[in-house]
Amino acid sequence: MLNSIQINTETIDALGLNKEQREHLLNHIEEVLIALRRVIRATDLHSKYLPKLLG
Repeated sequence: MLNSIQINTETIDALGLNKEQREHLLNHIEEVLIALRRVIRATDLHSKYLPKLLG
């Protein structure tokens, strides 16, 4: 169900994190991006529903 999200990791690499910290940070970034996609999708669906509801 989840699509792979491409993240430019150049800035993250510059932080000098170890492998575990880097993976943890990337997981959190991916979770945030997925949540934002859901909010955008819900907003889009709702904005299409309102004109139908209100005529």
